[in-house]
Amino acid sequence: MAFTIGAMNTPYLPSNNQLGAAVAAARLPAQQATGDGAAACPPTVNKGGKNNKPIYTITDPETGEISLVCPTGQPFGGYKLIPISPSGLHPYAAITDYLNCTFKFDPEEESFANLFQELFDLLGDKFAPAVDRMRGLHRYKRSFQLGETSALLCIGGQAGTVLISLPGAACSLIQDWPALVDYFFNRRNARITRWDGAVDDYSGLHSVDWAEQQYLS
Repeated sequence: MAFTIGAMNTPYLPSNNQLGAAVAAARLPAQQATGDGAAACPPTVNKGGKNNKPIYTITDPETGEISLVCPTGQPFGGYKLIPISPSGLHPYAAITDYLNCTFKFDPEEESFANLFQELFDLLGDKFAPAVDRMRGLHRYKRSFQLGETSALLCIGGQAGTVLISLPGAACSLIQDWPALVDYFFNRRNARITRWDGAVDDYSGLHSVDWAEQQYLS
């Protein structure tokens, strides 16, 4: 699998020795920081002074997630990946991690083929084709898996509606959320039946206990 590391394209991840030499004691470049508390790697050995050489970043080709490649400081080398927020976004911006929505659909007025094609155009090639699961779901008579993703489409019954279900793994594959939102709400007059938001604390400023307290409050 090919990754993109920093400004270089490489079909392999450098060895621990190569990686350690390149990123030891380095910090996240200022132009990549996305706000106060942006993630940065601490030096592996504290010898005093500062080293401002830029650290490597690596991009997952499947999800587009960007991570810092940081040495672990262990005697035999090694590294760890620390996710960072995309450039230009607030580091604590919430992302959609699960979305279910429903909208009216009359098979006598438009075809399933047109509906699926519209969704494929919006969601991307990974969501095609629609595979009949040969069973119902959530009180709908029929359900379809969209491509090899976790996304589902359900139809049949339920007051003549269609359910689109996008779990977290499917949400991570969507490239153009504004276009999808415009389609669901302006074209289909859809209604959200489930929305989960997620915030990645890339710099680790908040604890799990703090997050739990916010929920309870």
